[in-house]
Amino acid sequence: MKVAAPREAPAAVPRVAAERPLRILFAIQGEGRGHMTQALAVAGWLRARGHEVVAALVGESDRREVPDFVRAGLDVPILPVPSPNFVANERGVVGPWRSLWVHGRRWLSRYEPAVELIDGHVRDLQPDVVVNFFEAMTGYWALRRRPAVPIVAVAHQFMFLHPGYRFAPWWPVQEAALRVYTWALGARADTRLALSLYPADSAPAKRLRVVPPILRPEAHTLAGVAPPPGAALLAYLMEPGLADGLRRWSESHPGEKVHCYWDGPAGSHGRGLEFRPLDGAGFLSRMAESRGVVTTAGFEAVAEAMLLGRPVLMVPVPGHYEQHCNALDAERAGAGVAARTFDLDRLLAILPDYVPPSGFRAWVAGAEEAVVASIEETACVRRRT
Repeated sequence: MKVAAPREAPAAVPRVAAERPLRILFAIQGEGRGHMTQALAVAGWLRARGHEVVAALVGESDRREVPDFVRAGLDVPILPVPSPNFVANERGVVGPWRSLWVHGRRWLSRYEPAVELIDGHVRDLQPDVVVNFFEAMTGYWALRRRPAVPIVAVAHQFMFLHPGYRFAPWWPVQEAALRVYTWALGARADTRLALSLYPADSAPAKRLRVVPPILRPEAHTLAGVAPPPGAALLAYLMEPGLADGLRRWSESHPGEKVHCYWDGPAGSHGRGLEFRPLDGAGFLSRMAESRGVVTTAGFEAVAEAMLLGRPVLMVPVPGHYEQHCNALDAERAGAGVAARTFDLDRLLAILPDYVPPSGFRAWVAGAEEAVVASIEETACVRRRT
């Protein structure tokens, strides 16, 4: 991949001034925390420019609900949309073929009617542009309906369509499936914003713009304060079933304090491990005070840790090929170390010599301008054609 110099600013996006404030409809994937926090940040940026976020379509999950901090932060009507997601067993292992089987059986009865549901919301709300944070059924709706409303698709997954992206090796079938799935979700988008941990060339022929990670203002505020590392470690688990690995490590290291945020109840395990339910502000504060971070290999938490200068142990959800790609990509970007298990000894080993990647804060600082300009340009150019 052709990567720019570490301190290079993101390529400027041509500004096309909006003739009037835009009405913007969000669509947000309901799995994981990252797409939701991205939507929170972008909503604030758009409102600061005088635009209106009219509502948010949110993919429904059988296992998770929209966190209260997301509902409060968006402060718009939340419109649930039945949407497929990965199915994991009680140990937190994702089963791609099981997921296909489960959701395939539900397709005609549960998911196909969602196309009409989204159609109705778009007719009622009359948005000037739809911003889709990798919500599957909204991508499928666009593929089926070819809507007149312009679409901006936002996700780190669109880096998988970049001609220079380096995938995790040894899984050619999973790689092909991931490419197809990502293409499908952004196939009808006028602009695809590929969030990246490092600068890289955009690919205009693919309608692909490489932009910095979208991080909440609270993360930037904490980075500016630059609190010194504390004594505890921070953990985030996407799948509650993966907690057993963390419990076993804590039992053998009772002197190490670990605060774990997850989609489950509060509680403690032994002397060192404390579980906490998802809390946006609390999670970031704990991260800023931590010595290091261990997380399943999503994108957002890793980017936040890099901004705060905290090293990360990235453990992909078993069976989740995308997370294996994320972990290796982040390791190459200087976030920390990728691992197969919750062996926090590997994190402790890199703490003394860890140096945050130079230029990352400068890169992230360009996100607001790049993202908002892309949304305004997409809405205005389509309106004028």
